[in-house]
Amino acid sequence: MITSPISKTLLVATALMAALVSRSAFSAETVSSEAEIEVEHAWIRDLPAVSRVNSAYMQVTNKSHVDDQLVGASVPFAAVTEIHHTELRGGQYRMSQVDSVPLPAGETLLLKSGGYHLMMRELSRMPEKGEQVPITLQFVNAGSVVIDAQVASGQEKLHGHPAHDHAHDHR
Repeated sequence: MITSPISKTLLVATALMAALVSRSAFSAETVSSEAEIEVEHAWIRDLPAVSRVNSAYMQVTNKSHVDDQLVGASVPFAAVTEIHHTELRGGQYRMSQVDSVPLPAGETLLLKSGGYHLMMRELSRMPEKGEQVPITLQFVNAGSVVIDAQVASGQEKLHGHPAHDHAHDHR
């Protein structure tokens, strides 16, 4: 039995350090914060109200030291949101659903027209141009990350930012 105050303090300090070290080691491998996933230039295509499908595009960067995967997404007005990939096969572009997209540590994934993108189906409404739409992205390690995507025309997002009326060179 430990009776001296110094021994008790040392025992408590050792137990606390062991708990912190084991928690840190576990957290580094399994838990990731939203700050480790950075999303930029998120936008949804401005389409006519009669459309029942739409797509979302963005740039997703994994700022952590752990590889991750985008495995799903959801949008409030879409019954179904899927990850799709468009590729050239046999001289024709084909779009197919994929279960996940790898996002290696330190890398950036570009969700764009003609590549990986989010496909929203069975829409209860079409979002309006200029509207900010919440999208929940689901990652294996980072978990759920909620972002806002602006509804814009493809022409406005051609250069990664809204159209404007002042002149400058995009080269």
